[in-house]
Amino acid sequence: MLITDLINNILRQGDCHTGPSLQQRSIISGQKQLALNNFPMLPKDFICFLHHFNGLTTGWGVIFGFNPTGSFAYDIAHENALLEFPRRQRILILGYDEYSYLAYNPARHLYQIIDKDTREVLQAYSSAAAALEHILKTNYEQYLYLSLIHISEP
Repeated sequence: MLITDLINNILRQGDCHTGPSLQQRSIISGQKQLALNNFPMLPKDFICFLHHFNGLTTGWGVIFGFNPTGSFAYDIAHENALLEFPRRQRILILGYDEYSYLAYNPARHLYQIIDKDTREVLQAYSSAAAALEHILKTNYEQYLYLSLIHISEP
């Protein structure tokens, strides 16, 4: 799935709250804030998402954005500072759902779905679109299938 396809799916759902799209200077400012706090930089495809939605909340999950104006509640740098493990593992938490975190692992160039309780990597994706789709459940049938597989594993 392409990020543009994901964005179109999100717009069709209609049951989400998004922060306003970001201009390049706001993204650069946010990236500087991450660097000052010793967090990894955002990958290009996630930045593309931020150009459309500065964060997003649905009934299924939350995707963080940058909060330079206080207009969106979930700031990437702030949320990562609240959690203890991202800095140690050199990952960047980009969002979450009920059971897992969405993280970016720059050493592996992968997006990872990490169990909130065990901190185990449950799934890895090479694209932001696929990882965001997992957290936001824009493909509900695929989500149910993966959930059933996960439940049936010993």
